[in-house]
Amino acid sequence: MKSITRKHRKAFHPVRHILFIHFLSASIDNFKDFLNIKYHPFGEAPFYCLNPAAVHYKERVLFDLQISICKDTKRPVGTFSCSCGFIFSRRGPDECPEDIFKIGRIKEFGYIWRDKLKQLVHHEKKSWNAAAKELNCDINTVKKYSSKRIFEENQCNQEKVEIVHKRVEWLALMKQYPEYSVTALRRMAPALYMWHYRNNLEWLKSTSPKQMVKNTTSKRVDWSKRDIQMLTDIKKAIIKLKANDRPIFINKSRIGKEIGCLSFIEKHLDKMPRTKEYLEYHVESREEFQIRRIIWACRELNENSQDVKKWKVKRLAGIRENVNKFVLIFMEKEISKYKEGVQNAENKTLAIFERNSEPSMAWECYIEEQSMVHTDWFYM
Repeated sequence: MKSITRKHRKAFHPVRHILFIHFLSASIDNFKDFLNIKYHPFGEAPFYCLNPAAVHYKERVLFDLQISICKDTKRPVGTFSCSCGFIFSRRGPDECPEDIFKIGRIKEFGYIWRDKLKQLVHHEKKSWNAAAKELNCDINTVKKYSSKRIFEENQCNQEKVEIVHKRVEWLALMKQYPEYSVTALRRMAPALYMWHYRNNLEWLKSTSPKQMVKNTTSKRVDWSKRDIQMLTDIKKAIIKLKANDRPIFINKSRIGKEIGCLSFIEKHLDKMPRTKEYLEYHVESREEFQIRRIIWACRELNENSQDVKKWKVKRLAGIRENVNKFVLIFMEKEISKYKEGVQNAENKTLAIFERNSEPSMAWECYIEEQSMVHTDWFYM
């Protein structure tokens, strides 16, 4: 019962529908006659306007009705809105003819009711009790809205006076500094500017100094001269990067950051043909950089008297398993060169000591040959 009579969020078996129709004391043949019948707990429009201050009081002029369900009693609640601004509600359904003139709660009195209250209290000088009887409301309601009306009028007058005062301040500031722009005036009186911006924006825009249009002359760039200068800077940057102890990836981004002209390289490289040609030749790929790191790692291990092993080279050079296969082949060959170099050096050392009877002469020859080997390898 609970599921089938509420919003359907699932399907129901046809037998359940038939059982529910029989529960309502109807049959399948005549149940379709009830489909077009709508439930009107407050009757049909138009409804009566119950605003005592309106000329159409207790006349059927109201068409706007919103029906909701009371959370406590589950009964329908009707909210009636009239063109005079009077909005009221009552709990239904209407059980007798007198219920159509009942008011459960007044949500809004409207402008006609307020004007009538102002006329009775302020112009006709009637007492609050007499005004309450004529408007068919409580005397506390008359007191509340009479005081509220006076407060709103006083507040409105204060706002008008404040607007005039703030305008005079802004105009005086503009007169004192006629050559200043809006930005300069705002810096001098930020609070005054923000008040006008929030409360009097249209007036502020119309009276503030107009922005001066600057006549900017476009300076044409001599790209040929810029190309030569950029080429010189890039050559120096590449030399500096290669001279670093630890290898640095030499690409366009790194070179641009080094010379402080990354945007020119990214956006205007086509306008500098010499620079473009030089960069394309000297910029290295990722594989070339990995090979350079391998050479450096092998040299570092050898200079630090460590065994040049594959796992050490990979760790020091930062080489992963998923690199290009040619990089791995080069690493194997580079490591094998160092192994062969160590064996040859040992054989040569033995031969030198066998040929020379004096140990001092043998040692000097060994040092000289080793220095020559390292010098040739460094410049290779």
